[in-house]
Amino acid sequence: TGGHYSTSTELAPTDASPANRGSGGGGGTNYNVSANANGGSGSSGVVILRYPTANPITLSSGLYGNLAYATTGTCNYPTTASALYQFEDNVNDTCPGGLDGTITGSLSYSASGKYGKALSGFSGSNFVDFPGITGVLDNATNTDFTFSIWVKLNTIPSVFYAVTGKSSPFSGSEYQMFDLIIFPVSGNTISIHTRRGYGGYNYDPSSYAATSTIVLGNWFNITCAYTASTKVNQIYIDGTLSGSDILSTQSSVRTITSGYNIGAYDSTSTYALDGDVDQIRIFPSALTADQVQALYSETTEATTGTIGTETWSQFIAGTGTV
Repeated sequence: TGGHYSTSTELAPTDASPANRGSGGGGGTNYNVSANANGGSGSSGVVILRYPTANPITLSSGLYGNLAYATTGTCNYPTTASALYQFEDNVNDTCPGGLDGTITGSLSYSASGKYGKALSGFSGSNFVDFPGITGVLDNATNTDFTFSIWVKLNTIPSVFYAVTGKSSPFSGSEYQMFDLIIFPVSGNTISIHTRRGYGGYNYDPSSYAATSTIVLGNWFNITCAYTASTKVNQIYIDGTLSGSDILSTQSSVRTITSGYNIGAYDSTSTYALDGDVDQIRIFPSALTADQVQALYSETTEATTGTIGTETWSQFIAGTGTV
């Protein structure tokens, strides 16, 4: 059905019908790929290749998929990660670092998560605190990182919703390492605002560029890829770059806490997130556009396997050759 990658290969159909070599990169026909055969180019979407297991394919770097395992429970997907929170009846970190969260108040686990279960029931007194990640997302240093989260809103905020906000105990002078806030624009269009805190100051953008029109009750992904050297935070919504915040406007002196919370901004419920969250990932690097697309397209099932004497391989993102 199309692929977010290009190849230098030519597909050899097993019957008289030609493979579709249009912008979809081949599809709609069962075909084998012989050893050293060439396949067609693809555009945005997914490409599945089927070939004799005896003739393994060689891939260039930059292609994502072709995995014998599900990605959603894998810490280091699509690259080395610092933390993964799946919210399967707990707020524990799936990654080896063990950066487990702590629930304040009472939260529930919804059975209708993006992948499995999700965290829900936020208010000014019900939220989850996570520890800082030294050298990645901490309150002292300016470093590259990526923060990714799936969100499902029940309502559009009247003022704003805090996806991540001030850390508890809430104080007018205390701010956290990273704020991700959803503001209303009009109708079901929202604006994403971000702020970075470290070294005793907050850093805000002069303007906010990321907007998206959402469907209430549907999941959408927000991924923020921050580059420390430029202070540019690229904001992707559902795998596509929506805008960039340049976090360079320094505040007056602030107390920057060493953790961050999900779902609340202060002790009232005005700014608490009315919705669910799932699958939080934090990386010690600014992900590339292809990596963000791979993250958005991750799957609960393997993307390669065998059928008799043949192997099938599915590619969900990236650019490269086969």
